[in-house]
Amino acid sequence: MDEISSLLLNQTDSHAEFSRIMSSAERSNWVNTSLSPQNGCYEGIIRAKTKQQDVYVSMQRFYTRRRTAEQTSSISSFFVDIDQLPPGVDPLDYTTDFVEMVYGIGFPPPSYILSSGRGIHAVWLFNKIGIKRNSTYNATARWKVIQNKIVSEIQEKICSVLGGQVDTSVKDLARVLRLSGTINSKTGDNVDIIWTPFSNKSNILRYASLDDLQVGFGLKPREEYLIEKQIISLSLEKSKRQKEAGEYSAGKNFVTLNQTIISDLWKVYHNIWNGNIPDGKWDLWLFSMTVALSHTTHPDALGSSVRDICNQVGWLNQKEALGMMGSAIRRAKKSLENQKDERYRLSSNYLMKVLDISDDDAEIHNLRYIASATLRNNRKAAAKREKNGWNEYKSREDYQRHRAALKAHKEAEIIRMIDFQGMRRKHVSDMLSIAPKTVSNIMSKVRRERVENECPF
Repeated sequence: MDEISSLLLNQTDSHAEFSRIMSSAERSNWVNTSLSPQNGCYEGIIRAKTKQQDVYVSMQRFYTRRRTAEQTSSISSFFVDIDQLPPGVDPLDYTTDFVEMVYGIGFPPPSYILSSGRGIHAVWLFNKIGIKRNSTYNATARWKVIQNKIVSEIQEKICSVLGGQVDTSVKDLARVLRLSGTINSKTGDNVDIIWTPFSNKSNILRYASLDDLQVGFGLKPREEYLIEKQIISLSLEKSKRQKEAGEYSAGKNFVTLNQTIISDLWKVYHNIWNGNIPDGKWDLWLFSMTVALSHTTHPDALGSSVRDICNQVGWLNQKEALGMMGSAIRRAKKSLENQKDERYRLSSNYLMKVLDISDDDAEIHNLRYIASATLRNNRKAAAKREKNGWNEYKSREDYQRHRAALKAHKEAEIIRMIDFQGMRRKHVSDMLSIAPKTVSNIMSKVRRERVENECPF
């Protein structure tokens, strides 16, 4: 399997360059060079290499001959590899529907689509972005975020409809794809470009930076991610301080906790109150929602979030609502400015009291946080029983007796296979699908008991 690292660069002496590439290819299967249609190398390599059929090209450039993400010197493309097209479907027909759906999910069109013999490769080219060694600007990590987004969206929103399967392993910087003009030895089919947005040109995405590319593929701008990270860090720091001080800290962090509270509050509004907030509960419900949002939303966006909620629940006087929520909003802004968390916290007991929620309501409507400690502990115990398989037995003791019987049977089987059939421990571990170390521990335990009991076998 020959691999050719390639980006289009101009070469001066095409004949000499081609000879150098081919002599290098004969010495090893890896050729670290650049190809260009202008110098004749590309066509020469295609003619010479098609006899060996499989030729691959890396989609990025690297500092050394080691084709790894850490050695990437520049990036210039995103890509997906779709295998296992539906039986009888022509790749060209599939590509036509694929491109239409790419537009439908808000992605820019691919620069070209290649028929790989068993599926298609879709590639998005963009202006080359260089990567400096030891740079604090982690372009490779941000490239991976966009690449993962493309792979997941196409699998969920396109392949689930048209058929086919995205190869999820083909989403790293060091990945290689098949080279157009070669042959797929597995199927004998030609590898050719079957679609481009223009007749003779590749559509290169004209983005100035990865920041713009993020927005182009439907991701949030980097500035929003940084703001959210700053908000989340405040909550994580508070959880960390409480843990170090031995204080109560609910859940993994305050972000996930308050996301659960927001979900519960909407369940209360829609399911328990049927979309009509009782008299005297408007300000309490909205205040609880605002406090929860202050742990998940930037303070500058809290006001607009409160207005959106007012529109959804029918609170006409939004100015009055913002005034009543002013304390929670001011505390959120002050926390961000001083890097010291002064935001309100909501306990489950407080929410149940002010909103008049009973345990029966929480159980019926599956409120995860707005519930008593007893109900939440019972849920955890039930989940643990389900996970460990205890529900099939009358009691935990019955389950433990069953597990002990299974363990004794397995130990007896291991002893029989090793002592009486003379099998090797590695063979026994493979047959019983258990770790070799477990087999060794059991046999050591058995032999120790034999010595203690003076038993010859």
